[in-house]
Amino acid sequence: MSRFKKFEEVEEKESLFRDENIFGVDHVPANLSEIKCRDQEIDSVVKQTVKLIKKRVRMELYISGTTGIGKTYVVKGVLEEAKREYKNLKSAWVNCKKLYPLTPYQFYSQIYEQLGRTRISGLSANEMRKKFLSLIEEVPFVLVIDEVDILTSENPRENQAGLLYDLIQDQVSLILISNVFDWVGDTGDMRLASRMKSNRLDFEDYSRDEMFRVLNFVIGKGLKNGVITNDILREISYLTVERLMCDVRKGKNLIYASVQEAMKEDAKTVTSAHMEKARENVRGITLTQILGNFTEMERLALAGYVSLRRSPHEREQPATTSKMHKFFLQNCRRHNVKPVDETQMKNYLSRLEGSKIIYHEVKSYETRGRTNVHFSDYNVKDLDIALLKNGVISGSGVTDLGVKLGGKETAEDILKMRYGEQ
Repeated sequence: MSRFKKFEEVEEKESLFRDENIFGVDHVPANLSEIKCRDQEIDSVVKQTVKLIKKRVRMELYISGTTGIGKTYVVKGVLEEAKREYKNLKSAWVNCKKLYPLTPYQFYSQIYEQLGRTRISGLSANEMRKKFLSLIEEVPFVLVIDEVDILTSENPRENQAGLLYDLIQDQVSLILISNVFDWVGDTGDMRLASRMKSNRLDFEDYSRDEMFRVLNFVIGKGLKNGVITNDILREISYLTVERLMCDVRKGKNLIYASVQEAMKEDAKTVTSAHMEKARENVRGITLTQILGNFTEMERLALAGYVSLRRSPHEREQPATTSKMHKFFLQNCRRHNVKPVDETQMKNYLSRLEGSKIIYHEVKSYETRGRTNVHFSDYNVKDLDIALLKNGVISGSGVTDLGVKLGGKETAEDILKMRYGEQ
């Protein structure tokens, strides 16, 4: 027996995992029966997909809900199964946060490539658009746009609302996914709002029992028998709903990390102690990854809140958006970014709310209202560290140690000064 085979067998014997792929963020269900607790949502997407394929009825579906509750998972599952059932169905998928730079040319080029063609340089955006449209004239086709609210951003550099109007005008079937519940209404664009109102599908957060069922399927497929008991799984389900913002991906990460902690000790089952160790690691890593998916302006808006909460004079006072905006302006200057007004900053906060980092609370004070902002679960230190790891410096030019900064320190420098090695 070769050494490679020997170690392969040892690793297989010692591992508590049966299939690690199910814990990956890009995992796609093998069939629709693997998607738990989303039967009504699946039926809604399937119904419109069948109409598109069989009757060529144009599809236009707006899906909203907070992050990590199965929106993308359901759509991917439905489309993959539909393609197996109906060989002529074509689709393309664009995630607006991952597409950089977000320009019409890049947008249409990505779709063109997903349809099996090679990108053509030297063409205008409109020419790429015509090339893409020529490929879908004779076949049922649906375009999924994830993080679609980015297209209607208040930031002129990011706003590409014209793409949506063009796609609608061109009669392209669309599935639009957003973490912001009312991004269409927030834009004030009645043309979009009226179209989406009747074609809206809201995903609600999972209950604790539903989360248990979802994660129970994950461990059944991904782990060997008996690695996680029902009691431990119920504890993980509770933490996922109440402390990890009901994000299934975070629950899966917590399970995966807990099993790894058990394997370090050669244990055959996961204990509460393993889970607690894993929770601290998952919490920090997950938050850094989440902020890494935000746009620069969203991170700066969040840094405004962190700056406010780190200020000795403001940390005990209500965190209003007007106060936040003052710190937001400071952070924009520090990062050489053109600032926006308070109303536009609130739009960025709405996207953060969709990711369950913060939440708004509107209170009335005599003749006017005031918007207070709160963290959902993370504390100031957690968020500050995650921002610094993403290159965003919050606060004034003084560290917690009272050291005056010269203005040339990097985020990594300040991370070490404030919190030591992280």
